[in-house]
Amino acid sequence: MIQSSPFEDKIPFHREMIHEIRDYYITANTPHVHKGYEILFLPDSLLSWLVSVLHDNPLPAPRPDVPWNDLIISLQNHRIHSILSYRLLGKPDICHPPKQWKQVIDSSHSHGLSWFRTIAQIAHLDRLFRDKGIDYVLLKGPALAWQVYPHPSLRESIDIDILIDGHDIQAVTTCLCEKGYSVRFESSKVSEHIFHHQVFFPDPMCGTKTIEVHWRPLFLPRATGSITVSDLLSRRIFIHTEIGDIPVLSLPDSLMLAATHMCIGHPDELRLIWIQDIDLISSYINQKNNWEEVLNVAQDWQGVLSLKRAMEQASLWIGTKSPPFKAGWPDPSSDEIRLFVHVDRKISGESLNLHEQFREMPNIREKLKVLIYCMSASSEINKTYSSQSLVTKIRAWWNIVKIQNPHDADSIRKLLHAISAWVVGIIRMIFKNK
Repeated sequence: MIQSSPFEDKIPFHREMIHEIRDYYITANTPHVHKGYEILFLPDSLLSWLVSVLHDNPLPAPRPDVPWNDLIISLQNHRIHSILSYRLLGKPDICHPPKQWKQVIDSSHSHGLSWFRTIAQIAHLDRLFRDKGIDYVLLKGPALAWQVYPHPSLRESIDIDILIDGHDIQAVTTCLCEKGYSVRFESSKVSEHIFHHQVFFPDPMCGTKTIEVHWRPLFLPRATGSITVSDLLSRRIFIHTEIGDIPVLSLPDSLMLAATHMCIGHPDELRLIWIQDIDLISSYINQKNNWEEVLNVAQDWQGVLSLKRAMEQASLWIGTKSPPFKAGWPDPSSDEIRLFVHVDRKISGESLNLHEQFREMPNIREKLKVLIYCMSASSEINKTYSSQSLVTKIRAWWNIVKIQNPHDADSIRKLLHAISAWVVGIIRMIFKNK
């Protein structure tokens, strides 16, 4: 009697799984230019193998003649080389990529060297903020590296994110610039509503990674519900590291930030490292059996839909179990439902991020200030539309500031304000170009 290979039974299961993944992300209205989506169009054999490794139940690796190069290139957006190499440790040789491609994936150990440089940079920032009496929380990749990853060097990050109280932004700007960091654009001085962080670029003597200092967790002012920075700072925890005790978000807040950042901040991107974050945080929450606390925090964050979508994606890619909420998923708030209309439009490429932010601005003066800035040729935002015509830009900004109620008595005045902003912006562009 001929015995079947122990892997054969897995193959139909993984083929069905990759079809589910593709159906989840790709619809008739989904542009194929979304960041990270190229991985969905890999050959079935490569995508099945990748998913099986992420599920920690790897299939035999495809033959050397399949386009492994396409997989390696597509993984650059996902920053999971280190975690793939880690998950393949101790697995049968038949599950490993062909030699030359295995070397490429395993070369991620060089990220470990980058991590040690990042540690030194974080230690310097921690001392600096403590000396100045500035409360902060380390966010996202570097925080999660210590908090939930088997080894910190497995979490690849391109920058260091920090959350502070908005009142401290000027003090932070001053002390970082004194230590050799530079600011190319002081976003906080243009609008704290339309921007949520300021980027600091290091002098080579300061470190290698940029610092993103946030005064709000997400770009949309009301995207995090009733949660305030003060709430997050009061609930922070300190994790013991080789450089001392570093402040990070609590596990429930870490999960909600990861979910809302992925599903609201970047709904039109696919990043497997973010999905890996969701899986590992969820695993720690399972160990502590505090999903009920997560449920309460999710409602405070106005993040029920974000959490649900994030867990769905983690289940598809990694096999993450759904939260064991005793009463099932709670209903999202009306504000969250309205917000996700905007999110879904962004996924289909129909809307701009700025639309919701403009709604939250307290006065027309700030709206005009931002419009003039955005129309400026030197504008960071303007680079998004640099390849488009001026008419296209004007249409885009009109879609942002168009009157919600056409019968509003102030509509003429608001329209005139918008036109004035465009004219001033165009004049600035002309003289700037000269």
